[in-house]
Amino acid sequence: MNTKSRKITEEEARNALFDEAKKIDRSNFNRVLKYKDKIIKKAKSSNSLKEFLGEFQDLFSMLKDYTGGKYKKVPFWMIASIAGALVYVLNPMDLVPDAIPFVGLLDDTAVFSTCLSMIGLELKKYREWKTESIKEKK
Repeated sequence: MNTKSRKITEEEARNALFDEAKKIDRSNFNRVLKYKDKIIKKAKSSNSLKEFLGEFQDLFSMLKDYTGGKYKKVPFWMIASIAGALVYVLNPMDLVPDAIPFVGLLDDTAVFSTCLSMIGLELKKYREWKTESIKEKK
């Protein structure tokens, strides 16, 4: 079956995420952060990505805090995976090109979901840290 006419598998999503994460180094983080509005806009316009808006916001926040040196309690590979997932969502020419109606963003959703499943516990820890750091500032 043609990739353009089917949903990608979990293994394909994981491989796509790993491929993107391998391309990421510290110098890419600020570039990813610059595209935040564009990525959020794309997520808002997609039925399959819209349900993850809170996670998108939190991952951008985590990446920003990591880059700014405020939150370093996370392994680099997780931050690279987050940046890789965000870049993947931004890229219109990925496993299933975004221009293909109805299925074009399903691979983006699969890759993003895979990232979330890999970093879920760490994201929870980050959210707790963020809540505590906001309370301390008050």
